[in-house]
Amino acid sequence: MGVFRKVELLKDYTRTETFQEESEGRKIVISIYYPDTEGVLNKNASAMKYMELFGPCQQQARELLKDIGMNMEIINTLSTSISDRTFQSKSKRSYPVIIYSPALGLDRDMYIYNIEALAKQGFIVVTVSAAYEAMFTVCPSGEFINQSEAMRQIKAADYTDLHNLISIRKKDIQYVLDHLSTLNSMDKDVMGLFDMNKIGIIGHSIGGATALDLTMEDDRIKAAILLDASMHLYIENEEKNNTVPLLVLRQKAFIICQFLL
Repeated sequence: MGVFRKVELLKDYTRTETFQEESEGRKIVISIYYPDTEGVLNKNASAMKYMELFGPCQQQARELLKDIGMNMEIINTLSTSISDRTFQSKSKRSYPVIIYSPALGLDRDMYIYNIEALAKQGFIVVTVSAAYEAMFTVCPSGEFINQSEAMRQIKAADYTDLHNLISIRKKDIQYVLDHLSTLNSMDKDVMGLFDMNKIGIIGHSIGGATALDLTMEDDRIKAAILLDASMHLYIENEEKNNTVPLLVLRQKAFIICQFLL
């Protein structure tokens, strides 16, 4: 089975100067992945190479990935089951939605093989950028957003700054959820495809901390998976009233995880 992808640039004009380089509203880039349940895609003709996910800025992305030590010979051989062709559906069935929030500094679509697997299981997966926080963000227009200079100064113990990043991400994701609701009711191409009563969230590292916060603040989120979430930013009594089901996966045991489970 193949997977469709649609990339959109959203702008929240109610928020300005989130980062010093940002102007004219908060930019939020999302990728929406739809399962090709009807077999429309021809894998050989449609599938993208991994680096094509960063189009139309593959070269800038390639240079940055090489600078951080990625083996580009291997990266260049990777393929996907993704197609940027327009999503098509005859059945107009609804799909449960998973929001995906990446780790600190990572691009939203670097988890593509996990995303593919989820989409092939019948989920719509929406990955949400962290513009100016991530090492880079590619806009569909061709704009290449580099990481903010301020991000390079943040340390693991800078709790105030890290909580501010979580706050920014939460507002981004809530804006995206509002956008999906609008698409669901007004966009003729995707009308009714998002099951807004079945929304989950997956977050890695600081994205996991963001996901945990959202389960306690936004009742649209029905379940969460926390991938090695930044639990050091919390104290135990902050999480006692969380009633949303959580799956917590960590590299090693941690007292907060024992409490949450």
